[in-house]
Amino acid sequence: MGALRRLRARQVLYAAGVAALVGPAALLLVGCEPAEAGGLNSVAVAVTTDKRATGRLQHDGYPVQWLSCIGTAEAGGSTDKGSPRPVSAVGVDCEGRTGGGQKIIVYGRVTGIHGETCVRGKLTGKVDGKTVFTASVLGECEGSGAGSGGQHEPSPDCTDEHGKSKGK
Repeated sequence: MGALRRLRARQVLYAAGVAALVGPAALLLVGCEPAEAGGLNSVAVAVTTDKRATGRLQHDGYPVQWLSCIGTAEAGGSTDKGSPRPVSAVGVDCEGRTGGGQKIIVYGRVTGIHGETCVRGKLTGKVDGKTVFTASVLGECEGSGAGSGGQHEPSPDCTDEHGKSKGK
């Protein structure tokens, strides 16, 4: 039993170390990935989804120990002139753990972001296999969050009772 605890402790430390190293690197890469005018950037989508999903899970009573997201741009095809079309959707897959060791997964398709405050698309969050949210919008969608210094709490969901967006 002691060996199992040591192994889990090492896994947690490894995950924390990876998150500490990869997080800032991912933020630096945001400026390196080309994004067509009006297109989505898969790294920016992954980072923003991570933040907004963490906020939603915390709001719903699931203390997030760590969460890591990966975004994969869906091919936009090409125009009649052969140039690439802007990326209009990014598939997102996230995994992590709660403070109590429960497995977290968040997945879906993101079709828009608003800075770091809002993610639009179709996202599902699960904790230990149980669906804890499905959302078409996560975060603060009414504006950019200007004036709050970026320190505001995300709203739990920017959709009405019928799943319609309340935002712009």
